Amino acid sequence: MSYPFDRFIERKVVLAFSFLCALTWLLVKLTSEVIEGDALRVDQIIVQALRHADNTPIGPPALVDIARDITALGSPIVLSLLVIVTTVGLRLAQQQLMAGAVLVSSMSGFGATLLMKTAIARGRPAAAYRLIEVSGMGFPSGHAMMSSVIYLTLAILVAKASREVRIKLFVLSVAMTLAGLVGLSRVYLGVHWFTDVVGGWVAGAVWALACWIGVDRLSQGVQS
Repeated sequence: MSYPFDRFIERKVVLAFSFLCALTWLLVKLTSEVIEGDALRVDQIIVQALRHADNTPIGPPALVDIARDITALGSPIVLSLLVIVTTVGLRLAQQQLMAGAVLVSSMSGFGATLLMKTAIARGRPAAAYRLIEVSGMGFPSGHAMMSSVIYLTLAILVAKASREVRIKLFVLSVAMTLAGLVGLSRVYLGVHWFTDVVGGWVAGAVWALACWIGVDRLSQGVQS
């Protein structure tokens, strides 16, 4: 009786692992392009398209405030608070595996972000383009990567706990939308090249998906 279900689970994991490999290849390819400088021309075109001739941002003045508010959703403070609250809540609900997954995913993701930034050491757009103060290296975007890691990890865990397909699609769509908006706000604010953000999105997705595969394997082991 359990054979069809077990086979479905295995197919699901194989599909997820295949997707993980594809994302990893994309990240390696993009990183190579960034290191070699091949992506800079496209990045410059995009940044310049978001500015007038005098380097003022395109769009109404309110758009700058909106971008600042959106980018805060990927800030270390907001994401750290979200991780702490979620982890404590899961522990109180006796969901130790889920709590550990959130904590490990976020902490290891943060470490990976710092490691990649240090190793690649890519500069940011010129200060004339920036609408907020920033520091540190550019690739990958920490806001884009960590918002992808944390929002996608939380969404995947919620999706895993639900049997409703529409709920799974909803939470995953919300997570991707939030991470997408955070990343785009970094480009609009002039603090990251577009490929910095794409690299952050892809790296974050890799991390979140790897976390899901690990949790799925562990949960299957516990149940067996």
